[in-house]
Amino acid sequence: MLVSIILFLVVFSLVVLTHELGHFWAARFFGVAIDEFGIGLPPRLWRKKNRDFSISIGAIPIGGYVRLRSSEGKKKLDKSSLEAQPPLVKMIVSLSGIFMNLVLAFIIFLFGFWLGLPPIISQIDTLPTASAESAKVQVIAVRQDSPAEKVGILPGDYILQVGDEVVKTPDEVSEFTASSAGRELTLLLLRKSDELTVKARPHWLNGRYSLGVVIDASVLKARYAWWAAPYLALLETGKTTQAVVKGFGALFARLFTEGQLADELRGPVGIAQLTGEVASLGFFRFLQFIILLTINLAILNILPLPALDGGRFLFGLAERITRRRLKAEVENAIHLMGFVLIIVLVIVVTYRDIIKLF
Repeated sequence: MLVSIILFLVVFSLVVLTHELGHFWAARFFGVAIDEFGIGLPPRLWRKKNRDFSISIGAIPIGGYVRLRSSEGKKKLDKSSLEAQPPLVKMIVSLSGIFMNLVLAFIIFLFGFWLGLPPIISQIDTLPTASAESAKVQVIAVRQDSPAEKVGILPGDYILQVGDEVVKTPDEVSEFTASSAGRELTLLLLRKSDELTVKARPHWLNGRYSLGVVIDASVLKARYAWWAAPYLALLETGKTTQAVVKGFGALFARLFTEGQLADELRGPVGIAQLTGEVASLGFFRFLQFIILLTINLAILNILPLPALDGGRFLFGLAERITRRRLKAEVENAIHLMGFVLIIVLVIVVTYRDIIKLF
């Protein structure tokens, strides 16, 4: 669990600091004053004042923040503050963090493709110049109290054979399992560099025989023409973003129609646990997880809710349309209320994650 926590802190901080760098660079470009760039969260352990802004390191080693100059509480409007900027500048600064998260996804895809990273959404044979160098059926998750768990099958294992038959696709494994009629199956697994044999008896679940595993066709390594990697990275970033947007749509649809939070929704504790699980699946799976995390953060922040970048963008858009500037105190109070609601949601989801651990 300690390794999972450390990996989570590193990955989450990378994603959040990339987001904050977007706001930082956009603010600098448009001449908005920056009071502080913080790495980690307060209380501060170290702080250095530069000519234009302060750099600090917080005691809580997760994420970071950018504190832009504000006119709140001042008698006169500070011309270098964000509030004093034209609406278009406010809108661009608001969206710059989201843009940087998508840039991070593109960069990881780009270098990943040069290394042989499989795509997340696209089928390998649909991408120009791409081919699978090696592929196997991988166990992604094991259900609790399932036949697979009872015989020691673990997430990250590869299924090489069922009986005497070599399997290369999830469908082949599912067909052998479904047609077993509950008879014991012998599986040849690959765990890291070791092969091992287990015997499992599928049970009846949801109208068919099942081992209780979630499996996927895992392309261990792909090959692309080096010159095609930038285009493919851009294409896959777009497709993955589209898939995440659809996922958010389904999440909110369930929330409004059933009044329930989706089981897939996780807080910091759940993400930390998931980070460790994904890391055990290999380097490429871990890179894919970072890509999904940074895109999820981008889409979450673009939601038009107070305290999120999308909400701040909405305020800038309203000012541009009405040509009336809202008082800093009023806007900040609205964002504070949104922030409190988000914290409450995080606490609820985190409590649910902790309950799942026991």
